[in-house]
Amino acid sequence: QAGLVRKCLVLDCDNTLWGGIIGEDGMDGIALGPDWPGREFVDFQKAILELYQQGVILAINSKNNYADVTQVLREHPHMILKEEHFAGICVNWNSKPDNMKTLADEINIGLDSFVFVDDNPAERQMMRQMLPEVEVLELPDNPALYAKSLRETNFFAKASLTEEDKKRGQIYAAQRRRNQLQQSAATLEDYLKSLEMVCSIRAAEEKDVKRAAQLTQRTNQFNLTARRYTETEIQHMIADSNWNVYVLGLRDKFGDNGTVGLALLEKHQDVWRVDTFLMSCRVIGRQVEEAFVNRICFDAVNTSV
Repeated sequence: QAGLVRKCLVLDCDNTLWGGIIGEDGMDGIALGPDWPGREFVDFQKAILELYQQGVILAINSKNNYADVTQVLREHPHMILKEEHFAGICVNWNSKPDNMKTLADEINIGLDSFVFVDDNPAERQMMRQMLPEVEVLELPDNPALYAKSLRETNFFAKASLTEEDKKRGQIYAAQRRRNQLQQSAATLEDYLKSLEMVCSIRAAEEKDVKRAAQLTQRTNQFNLTARRYTETEIQHMIADSNWNVYVLGLRDKFGDNGTVGLALLEKHQDVWRVDTFLMSCRVIGRQVEEAFVNRICFDAVNTSV
């Protein structure tokens, strides 16, 4: 596991995000606010928010009543982190390793992408034993040191970030709200209409190079040829009149998904060869893949000699 960059910070609630036990102390009784001891938990949440703004996905794994936790997220005046910051919220009385598996399925990332934070040493030990692929942060006993402890980890360190990397936390958190909407929709058509999607398909530019190369290197589930390209290679294709490089962007009422599709086409007289066609798995099934293919076919028919 050494050197593995993690994607998702999974957080306990009681005595981790706030002081005290919500089920016993109630929302007015937990420690969270500008004065001691509540400020220590506010500081910790600020450190978590910094990671979120750098693209780290956030999730909750807590033994609690769901309604109690969501009330704090929605209504507590000193909560820095709100419901919309979280890509997964697993609050129940199941074991935390079982909840971690549920979160992996819901968020659609591997267990080796997770960092688990819990004030309880017994819960930390159980996670290490049952799911060794999950990284467990060893929290200090003193909550005043929580923020410092988190900031000093390098689990999420990256050399350079694309705009999509920085938005990853937002993108995955918005996906949870889409999933909730889909579950309440009567039909797929109703769901897709209610998303209010806006799709943009255009020729790639210099600003797209880093993300385009990243898509070829990372996307496996819907990558028809699985070819990998460097930024330099993508730059050459964009500059070469024998190639057409398309990027697909998608946004909806929940937020901007960023650049989620890429197509590389090599032109030979009146024949266009599809070298690469790929899309991020998080937008598959929303019919934008059909729009992407239709645009490419339209261009091919109308520009062939």
